[in-house]
Amino acid sequence: MSSTAAAKPPTQDPRGELTRIRASARVRWGSELIDLARSEPLCAWPPDGQLTGEGVPHTRRYPPVAGLDPVREELAGYYGPVLGIPLTRQNVCVTAGAVSGLMLALSTMCEPGDEVLIPSPYFQLNPVQARLAGVVPRFVDTRDHGWRLGPELLARCVGTRTRALLLTNPVNPTTTAYGVREVSAMIAALPPGTAIIADEVYADYVYPDAEFASIATLARQAGVAEWVVLRSASKTIGRPGLRVGAAIGPEPVVAAITGRAAVLTGAASVTSQLAFCAGLRAAAGADYMRPYGHRRSAALATARRVGLAVARSEGTYYLWVGQPGHVGEEGRHAIGTAPTAEALAEQRGVLAWPGSVFGASGWLRLSLTAPADAITEGLIRIAEFARES
Repeated sequence: MSSTAAAKPPTQDPRGELTRIRASARVRWGSELIDLARSEPLCAWPPDGQLTGEGVPHTRRYPPVAGLDPVREELAGYYGPVLGIPLTRQNVCVTAGAVSGLMLALSTMCEPGDEVLIPSPYFQLNPVQARLAGVVPRFVDTRDHGWRLGPELLARCVGTRTRALLLTNPVNPTTTAYGVREVSAMIAALPPGTAIIADEVYADYVYPDAEFASIATLARQAGVAEWVVLRSASKTIGRPGLRVGAAIGPEPVVAAITGRAAVLTGAASVTSQLAFCAGLRAAAGADYMRPYGHRRSAALATARRVGLAVARSEGTYYLWVGQPGHVGEEGRHAIGTAPTAEALAEQRGVLAWPGSVFGASGWLRLSLTAPADAITEGLIRIAEFARES
């Protein structure tokens, strides 16, 4: 079955449950716990010692909801060349992180009762956010399609109430990255008037042997009137604690998102806004994938050697691994569910995100931010756990 609107996702953020499992496993395993569940990148810009408090004077006043004008101008100047389109500050709303931006986009561009197409596996908060906005998530299952969203599959899932596509690119958790031809084909498969919300927070994390294309460039070329791209300091400058990001789109869309932000979130922290800009300047020319290339090669080789199914790793800094013999099945899974993730942590000392929180039981999302030898050992333990469960 390619899609469903009836699947019931978690009603709260699963990170709290993972925190509990981590704490419990650490009691038993101590320093021997292999934590492959981290989401933070390895590098950050600028280096910690160069962070300053330049934004402190601005904290004496309420900032504009869309962000400080100099910040919006700098973000427009940065992202214009990156996206390949002309931007002014009117095309940018500074948000309190990408999660906030996603919620604002959904609640602005959709009406209660509308359907939003969400490729599955998905970022774990997407279905919850859609429901909170009163929107019906219609999941487009890519499991039997090599974890890729093709135009035929997408077109089959369009319904009379379809209002928007929520596309993550590169995809957390599967690591899939979509290039120009694939993104263009998706846009062409959508009915006129369909809005596109693009979560592109991992856009900087694409391996040299993969391709990435932004919705911003291609939607504009195709004449799509309503689109928004979300970027984040959490990934682009490696500082998730800043809780700041950017919603980029046509002026009417950005203005509407800003109006919604005025009553839902308010403005992003001004110190975080200024730190975001400083980080972008410091990250200029950075090789984002340098810390992960060797880890990826070694991890892919190890996963195959120990008998785990593994997706081609194209972007992000994750690995998407599964249990052979259970791929595409609906039966019992030895890995990739919340109970088995807890058992894996307690019995084998390996912490990993279960695929069930992303809509794909039987698979695990592993972080390549751990040391290479820990990743290797973790994969060996996962394979042993899967065989013996």
